[in-house]
Amino acid sequence: MDTEEMAIARDQLIERNESDETFRQKRRSMMFAFWFRMFLIGVEYSIIVPSVWLHLDMFKSHSTVLAGAIIGMYPLSAMFTLLIAGRVYDKTKKVRQIILVLNLFQIAGSIMYAVPSSIYMLLLSRFLSGIGDGFFSCSCGEISSVYKARNRTGMLALMELGRIIGMILGPTLNFPIEKTNTVWSFGATKWKINNATLPGLIMAIMWVVMEFITFAYVVNLGEEITEETRKQAAINEERRKAKESLTNERKYRYAEPSRGETMNMLCRVEIFVLVFNGSLIFLIQTVFEVLAPLIIEQEFQWGQGVVGAVYIFGGVEVILLFIGIIYIGSRYSTPDVYMLLVSLMLSLLVLILTCAETAPKSMMARHGLFFAMAVCVYSSMPLNLVACKAMLSKVAGVEIQGTVHGLFNGVIRVVLVIGPVLGGVAYKDRKMYAAVMLGCLLVGTIAYCTLMKKLRIKCEDIMALMKEDSD
Repeated sequence: MDTEEMAIARDQLIERNESDETFRQKRRSMMFAFWFRMFLIGVEYSIIVPSVWLHLDMFKSHSTVLAGAIIGMYPLSAMFTLLIAGRVYDKTKKVRQIILVLNLFQIAGSIMYAVPSSIYMLLLSRFLSGIGDGFFSCSCGEISSVYKARNRTGMLALMELGRIIGMILGPTLNFPIEKTNTVWSFGATKWKINNATLPGLIMAIMWVVMEFITFAYVVNLGEEITEETRKQAAINEERRKAKESLTNERKYRYAEPSRGETMNMLCRVEIFVLVFNGSLIFLIQTVFEVLAPLIIEQEFQWGQGVVGAVYIFGGVEVILLFIGIIYIGSRYSTPDVYMLLVSLMLSLLVLILTCAETAPKSMMARHGLFFAMAVCVYSSMPLNLVACKAMLSKVAGVEIQGTVHGLFNGVIRVVLVIGPVLGGVAYKDRKMYAAVMLGCLLVGTIAYCTLMKKLRIKCEDIMALMKEDSD
């Protein structure tokens, strides 16, 4: 049974189940749990990262290398966990059990961050927390299993919106955190609760809450759909054979793909181009976030308030775009094909503006170019994140959804490690950086444009075949 027939059978089954209120309630509950976990990921990032320097002060260290290592431990462990969790999900479809285990790593990491006895414990705490990031691959795989192809774009946008809201609202916790300074005594042991350790305690409590929410609201709905899909695919095949009057009948048999077959599916050119372009756009965005405060404070001679204003503006723009994507995704079947194209065009424009930004002698002209860059970067960000994930869910086979999303998100974590380093280097020679990245992105854009028609037709063909099989 080929991938396309399985995709058709799955969408047919989901469409029938959507008339069942129990199915819809299970799916809504699952999405609430996924959204809330994404929200917590955003909150954690916004309160943990600023507290790293405070932890180092406690240990009388001011090493920027050490601070970068502590922050980098999270994406480092996530790179590997995303692939492992995605592969386990593909094999078992037991998303509930996987997330329950991943939550435990988040709890353990947060507790260790709240009670560090050494710098090595800080490193280990962030490494353990990063293991919990494997949630991305299995949650994206589950969404691909329980939502029809035309609805996934909106659901993935909703997930990313949760993370962005968490990153925006999270800093509000810094006000009570900043004023906290107390000591709890447990016999001879004393635990200092201050602005360095309290973020870990808050996140430990929140991850415990998330464990209960996962237990109460997440069921293995994808596992149920997958089993029923195999039966539906067999029925569709028999119908097609009857219509085509095939005499050489073959009995339907489903088999899990071998390791070699999985690798062949992962190595398809469409997947490579989507992962390449998506990670390259994300790298450009990450580098900009490093360059922005350097340009504003050192070259424009503005204060941190302007830096904060730029980030607030970007956050509002991103939220509005996510809401727009959710609205459009609920009404059109393939907006993601064009969304990624727009994201590529905006990213190319960012690189061109980066080349031109230092040329004008007028400071006002430079200000205008910089803010145009900011608008393009924050416009491109949600389009890229949602479109790549949505298209991967349609291009990849039913059997490798978790693995392919683990691959994409793993590469993104690599970018999170490389981006800040590249940003620091690029600041001194932005024209060279922009020229090299422009060449790479042009290659990716041309490759994507050659595949656009194929990707669009694939989605349309699946919808047509689905309608035909339902008649």
